[in-house]
Amino acid sequence: MTEGRGSARRVRVERGIYRRSTGVLEVGFKDETGRQRWRTVEGGILAARKVRDDLAALRRGGRLLARRSGCGPAGDDAGQVPFVSCERRA
Repeated sequence: MTEGRGSARRVRVERGIYRRSTGVLEVGFKDETGRQRWRTVEGGILAARKVRDDLAALRRGGRLLARRSGCGPAGDDAGQVPFVSCERRA
């Protein structure tokens, strides 16, 4: 079934953290609809662990994880994992 697909897009480093063939780290998580999302991490494994843990804490705290979009600045608080809320304005 996977024959002929070539190499994997991501290789698992540890729980929730993956490395692309380019060497970039990504954190995988599920959004509020249950869809798999990926967040690129600038930095090394420690930065990826922090992003993963921050995402898990937000999810446990009941805060919904919105998709990123290009409608404005990301996030409310400096140092937080950026989430954008794009509500239509009248």
